Amino acid sequence: MKLRKMKRGLVGFSVIAVMGISLFSAGTDVLPVKAEELEETVTTEDAVTTSEEASAESTTETAATGETVTTAEAATTEEAAAISEETLTGEVLAATSEETATRETAENTTEVAIDETNFPDSVFRNYVMQFDTDGNGSFSSDELLAVTRIDVDNKEIASLEGVEYFTALEELWCIRSRVTSLDVSKNIALKKLYCYQNQLTSLNVSNNPALEKLICDYNQLTSLDVSKNIVLKELKCG
Repeated sequence: MKLRKMKRGLVGFSVIAVMGISLFSAGTDVLPVKAEELEETVTTEDAVTTSEEASAESTTETAATGETVTTAEAATTEEAAAISEETLTGEVLAATSEETATRETAENTTEVAIDETNFPDSVFRNYVMQFDTDGNGSFSSDELLAVTRIDVDNKEIASLEGVEYFTALEELWCIRSRVTSLDVSKNIALKKLYCYQNQLTSLNVSNNPALEKLICDYNQLTSLDVSKNIVLKELKCG
């Protein structure tokens, strides 16, 4: 009886032992699975984190690239503005230089050289040199405007070419000379003209509205128009 009980106890112990081993084995199998799942989860989380970091880095790089492009564009705009400003400045300077040169040229053209070209008759040329107040061999506009009376009577002058430069001239005396032509069209301020006893074949005084006295007899004139000389007071022509 006792032997049977012992056998039963051994059998029960064996069963329990076997069950324990099975449970232990099963538990051993389960734990590694959970560990693997946990490892996969961590790995997934790490991958997500890595992906997020990569995305963040990509965003940062994109932002940096955008800033670089913006900076480049700004630099290009500044360079273009600088070039435009330099171009404009150059154009302004060029225009100013051109204007200055034009003004200087205009000022220089007011100088009338006292030479054979402008005053071909040597006697008349020598006479007008007295009006060159600064003695530089040419007339400035001020010097020309200062002359209001010219008297070359009895000087045997053949030409009065150059008298047109004296635009402020009011009186011209050229009696008893050898003048064959006389141009007083530029002497619009002329009031008195004495040119008798010369060799004039024509005389035009239509551009001398201020003319008051005209003495032109003893010449070779065949006609004379004084219709524009509305203030003429004395006329001698024969």
